Amino acid sequence: MILIVFSLVMVAEGLFFERFYRTSKIHALQRNMNQFALQLKENEAGERQTARLLGHFMNENDASISMLNERFARLHINPYFLEMQADDKMITIPLPMEGMTLEDIPQGIKVGDMLVVDGIFMDEEDTIMQPVVLQQTDSETEEGLVRVRGTVTDLMLPEK
Repeated sequence: MILIVFSLVMVAEGLFFERFYRTSKIHALQRNMNQFALQLKENEAGERQTARLLGHFMNENDASISMLNERFARLHINPYFLEMQADDKMITIPLPMEGMTLEDIPQGIKVGDMLVVDGIFMDEEDTIMQPVVLQQTDSETEEGLVRVRGTVTDLMLPEK
């Protein structure tokens, strides 16, 4: 009798549970996408606010998302970034979504922490840096890279 009941439960789980789980995940993602679209319309701010909303959505839903323009071309918005106050200027460090892993970012970084970044400046004013190495302690600088030490003032990091 126990074997028959157990078999019926296993068959029911195999037939129905996966479909139920997938359907509930799809509905939750659709609901969150609609909420994201409303937030995006309400906040018609700038690229920074859009990137923050995008990063928050990706972290909360464990999903990747791309935004398209009216001609269905992909908009290049990087949702993950760090902002640092180094000496007398603010430096933005966009974290690339390709080529960098979660292990490359020191764990537990928060606003107010000291950070050392080795990388290459991407603009003439030296305010946007492409990171190569992110660390919380000093080590030897690789040849050809610029080192910046500063305090984190704002951030949006991937959670997964």
